[in-house]
Amino acid sequence: MTVVLGQIEPLIRIRETLDQKGITRFNSIGDINKFIKNYNNEKEEAFFKIQNDVDLEIDVLQAEWHKLQKEYDTLQSNAITTLEGRISKLCYSE
Repeated sequence: MTVVLGQIEPLIRIRETLDQKGITRFNSIGDINKFIKNYNNEKEEAFFKIQNDVDLEIDVLQAEWHKLQKEYDTLQSNAITTLEGRISKLCYSE
């Protein structure tokens, strides 16, 4: 039987540090090593996901803006028509 001294304590410290930071993704050194190996790919995937989410949000906001702009234009046109009608009545009633 082999006795390993000095390796368990660093692993416990790594686990404690990860827990303190709220990182629950890693359950083993193998998981950490896999992450390090695939870090650039994961970073790129995260970037594209965020970029896609932002693009979708922009599309939604632009659609909402167009809808609100049409409502505003309609309300403005109705207000102008109403005011012009009232002005005409005032001008002809004198």
